Amino acid sequence: MSKRMTLYDKVLSLLPDTLMWSQGIDITAAENFLLEADGLPRIFLGSGGSLSAAQLAMQLSVENGIVAAAMTPYQYICSAWSRLPAKVVIISAGGRNIDAINAFKTAYTNPQQKVSVIMTSTATPLEQLMDETGENAKFIYPLKNRDGFLATNSLLAFYSLLLRIYRNDSIEITDWSFTETIGKNLREFIGRSYTLTTENWDSHNAALYDARETDRFYVLYSPDTMPVAVDLESRFSEGSVGCLQISDYRNFAHGRFNWFHQRKGQTAIIAIVSAESSKVANDILKELPAEIPLMRLTTDLTGSAATIELLIKSMYLARYLGERWGLDIGAPKVADFGRIIHRMDFID
Repeated sequence: MSKRMTLYDKVLSLLPDTLMWSQGIDITAAENFLLEADGLPRIFLGSGGSLSAAQLAMQLSVENGIVAAAMTPYQYICSAWSRLPAKVVIISAGGRNIDAINAFKTAYTNPQQKVSVIMTSTATPLEQLMDETGENAKFIYPLKNRDGFLATNSLLAFYSLLLRIYRNDSIEITDWSFTETIGKNLREFIGRSYTLTTENWDSHNAALYDARETDRFYVLYSPDTMPVAVDLESRFSEGSVGCLQISDYRNFAHGRFNWFHQRKGQTAIIAIVSAESSKVANDILKELPAEIPLMRLTTDLTGSAATIELLIKSMYLARYLGERWGLDIGAPKVADFGRIIHRMDFID
């Protein structure tokens, strides 16, 4: 009997079309706004999955000699960043969440800041605010391929558009077979993780803690792969597929390794390895004891193409982990308390 196709499966199946679509979008207006030599720093804002795109935009701006920062709307509103002269760029797929709306209002009321939005949906509250206030720096690219619960096609679109804007890189993937390899590698990876012993525990504790392999992961990344690591943290948490912490390779070397020595068998490592980071990554990874489960998320590509491939691989990694737990991570049951706090307006 064939497996039921989940909503997340359907969303992933649209990625090739989304990547192709993103190559034909007119990005001239956004390019002029973001790359203008105005001496203003850029503040990129994103919530949930969009924070990963904000991190990428920050990196690309700095690469082009522009001072930039990436943060959540809450961090921006409640910090000195909201008072500095700057261009504020809100990245939001749906343009509806209360944090993005409050960030827009905060930036708009500061005469030293220019505010803009990048969205993949039209007819949204953010677009309406832009129209009402007369702000015209709105860059809206209506994407017909919709997401489920997790930012997926919209995030790939943001990545691709940003790479075109800053690097003039058009990216095409002709062979998608690596998406199947992820599943095979994950099964081998999980099979190497430990089952915690429970001989001396009572039945209640055994039921709670007899881990069927681990569901705790530690992601190691390099500066060029940080946006992908940020998305993995978001995707694993929002998809309920694993508890995940992230660290760059060298910060891991400052004591974070001790968790794996003192608490054996409780956490596995996912290492994002790009061509640019392969030496420092491999030098550290080869020192890890064989008893620590390790999975490498790698690419043979370089530059923008590598970033896109690693992003897609991370999306499929979450898919196979969701399958392991019997979850459709594109359509989870959202708790009532979660809906309440998501919609909560923290601005008085």
